[in-house]
This record gives sequence, structure tokens and C-alpha cells, in this order.
Amino acid sequence: MCPTGSGSYSAPQRSIYGLQGSDHELRVRVAQATRRLDRCRVVFRLDPRVSPAILAQVADPEPTWRRDLDRIAVPTLIVRGASSLALDGERATLAAAVIADCRVAEVSHAGHSVQFDNPTGFLEAVCRFLD
Repeated sequence: MCPTGSGSYSAPQRSIYGLQGSDHELRVRVAQATRRLDRCRVVFRLDPRVSPAILAQVADPEPTWRRDLDRIAVPTLIVRGASSLALDGERATLAAAVIADCRVAEVSHAGHSVQFDNPTGFLEAVCRFLD
């Protein structure tokens, strides 16, 4: 049997994890980002071809991607979650310094999956960039 819990998030949980939105909105976001394998197991939706490539880059980063950043010739927005461990503020700022017309937006109450963690903050950052 799977543990189900109360089905809602307490105020301390919301604060610790930076959760925003109603319980229903959070359930919808989780449903969009995951798929159920069986009664108890849930995994994030991900193209199975992507994982090996990501793991390979984490283990042994390809240095050439940094070399080509200065070739980006369009206005660029780097969006990062304030609590992201995947892209810290320093790396985002360093990348933005190399791209000719680039801005960094840091979205509070969000980790690596900014658009799911704080969709309102993500949308605000993108709209500010596009205005």
C-alpha cells in the first residue's frame, strides 16, 4: 500500500519547499511533470534518451559549449530558480557576461524546474524580458 498523507501541504511545508499555489494547482503541476508506473511508483516525465546525455555532461562537462556562448546573436534570457543547485547565480552571471545581449532572471521560491516550482514568477520574468 502506498502512503498517501493528508493530501495537502502545511504552511511549514509550503515555506520550506517554496510552494506557491493552491493544493489543486500543486497537484496539477505534479501530475503534468510525472507519470505513474504502478500503484505506488511515480517517476518524472523525461525522454529516456536525455538521461544518459545529462549524466555524461555532469560527469565530464563538454568545455566547448562555453566557447560558443559569444556566438549567440539574439536577445537572451537565462532564467534560474533561486534555490537551483543545477545552475547557481555565479555560473548564470558568467554565462550572461559572454552573451552579447543577455539578462539573468532569478525566480524566488523555485529550484531547477522554475516553470513548475513557481509558474507565476517564471511567467513574470519572461514577460518582463519580452516587454
